[in-house]
Amino acid sequence: MKRNGARTPQSVSGHLARTRMTPNADPRRTKLNEWLVGGPDIAAAINSKLARARITRLRSDATIANDVLLSVSPSWFRPDAPDAAGTWDAKRLATFKREALSFLREQFGGRLVAAVLHLDESTPHLQAVVVPLHQKPDGGFRLSGKDLFNPTRLTALQDAWEARMGAHGVGPRVKGSKARHTTLRAYYSALAASPDLPDLSPSPPPPGRLLEGRTARNERIQRWQEGEARKTRKRLQPVAAAAAKGALYEAERRAGDFLRSALSQERSIAARLRADLASSAERRQIDRAEVARLRGVPVNQVAAALGWAGEIPRRENAIDLVKRLGGLEYSQAVAWLHNAFGADAAAAAAADATRAALADSPPAHVLTKAEQIKARAITQQLDALAAPAYRITLMKEIDGKKVGQNLGKQAEGKPEQFWYRNEIIGLIPRLTAENARGGNVYVTPIDTTTHHALVDDLRADDLAALKRAGYNPALVIETSPGNHQAVVKVARADVDERAVNEWFKSINRELGDERITGLVHPMRLAGFQNRKPKYESGGHFPFVRVVEATARFCERARAVITAMADELARISPRKR
Repeated sequence: MKRNGARTPQSVSGHLARTRMTPNADPRRTKLNEWLVGGPDIAAAINSKLARARITRLRSDATIANDVLLSVSPSWFRPDAPDAAGTWDAKRLATFKREALSFLREQFGGRLVAAVLHLDESTPHLQAVVVPLHQKPDGGFRLSGKDLFNPTRLTALQDAWEARMGAHGVGPRVKGSKARHTTLRAYYSALAASPDLPDLSPSPPPPGRLLEGRTARNERIQRWQEGEARKTRKRLQPVAAAAAKGALYEAERRAGDFLRSALSQERSIAARLRADLASSAERRQIDRAEVARLRGVPVNQVAAALGWAGEIPRRENAIDLVKRLGGLEYSQAVAWLHNAFGADAAAAAAADATRAALADSPPAHVLTKAEQIKARAITQQLDALAAPAYRITLMKEIDGKKVGQNLGKQAEGKPEQFWYRNEIIGLIPRLTAENARGGNVYVTPIDTTTHHALVDDLRADDLAALKRAGYNPALVIETSPGNHQAVVKVARADVDERAVNEWFKSINRELGDERITGLVHPMRLAGFQNRKPKYESGGHFPFVRVVEATARFCERARAVITAMADELARISPRKR
């Protein structure tokens, strides 16, 4: 590592201490990691070592430290379950830790400044940092990573490590092997061959009964089949969760590569906008009516067209968004929108402009103070979702069964009515009364340009893990004490439908509610009570509150889904 560049002490420290995103690591097990030498401030440890060696002048490209990785094959750590990633035999782990630390001290002595044992990846390993100091004839010191880790020295180090661990039953390494990260296909193959798969043998069908008719017999057989299907799904849940974890880890790794190689979003967007304008008439005459229509184009749709995954400030319209991201003048932004969306978008923009105007008008009903509090929470939520319309649903529990009511359902033959933001604010008195009678209030974004992926039933540590993995939710609401729902927004145009569904199910199996399967999924509406009976306390129910609300798309989600799409296409190509 060097003082400047892609691999600095700060970047290495972030990886070792897990303060930066580490796709292959399970954030729930990061607390098991152990610093054996030094600590997370690697830069300070290196500088201290250099100062004591009186090395004050360095070349700009000088290697000031090297990192060392020590591990052995996964099967040695878990001989009874070699495919059980993330597990180990406690005695063998203690042996590995003792031998690895002794090996580092014997080989590098005072050059060793940091060493950490990582237990949050699939196989335990130790990563260390050494400063490549060499004593000069005059008694001083010099730095040379090439002398410490030249090919001959590296082979000698590998042989010494192999000999040390060979005494504990570790087999000899395959010399010259070029190991590769396990692919998703290999992961699933190993999973399928695992002896730990549950027994999926069905129970025998129910025997026939005396004088039982064909209809009754068929009904009992059908109930038996449904029961067996439920049992099979339940037995397979741990396997599905493990497979989802493998899919996410592989996709996260590839997404990291994708993001590291990508240009800055804002710079690339600005460059593309200017290139588009350079090839067209920038300042064409556009009448006021057209400008009004363009201003009303949904910001989600514009952000998706630009590939923007950052924040969209409240009340920023389509023209403002293009101006900001492209660094354009007003007339240039209008020209770009006119070129990008054209006449086909004009009708939709006009309707949306009308809705925007209505949204700014006061509701017909004068809201009470309590209703005004609800209106503020709802506005926060809907501003973050930024969908053009919504479905409103009431859900009650009657005799232990959930009964739903879609407020927009029309008479047979008529299309469903969706609700705009101002209309939802106008519904507050009615929704408040329904909520008081036991109805839970849900909202579903209806948006042809954006996926609103709901990660449900998140505890605080699950929400923290979601963010550590690099996901930036547009919305986080607390639905009951300690329970959260998070919404991650992804532009539809950017992702493969099959991959986004796999990612959505995987992220919920990993961190949220594994029972969720539908990508278009309702979420609770802020400001109203969660009327589930289990949350009642002294006749009171918790209110759904907004924790975070920022209108933005998630670049990490897009990158992971793109990587999963590539992997799915390779493993299971679509039939043509």
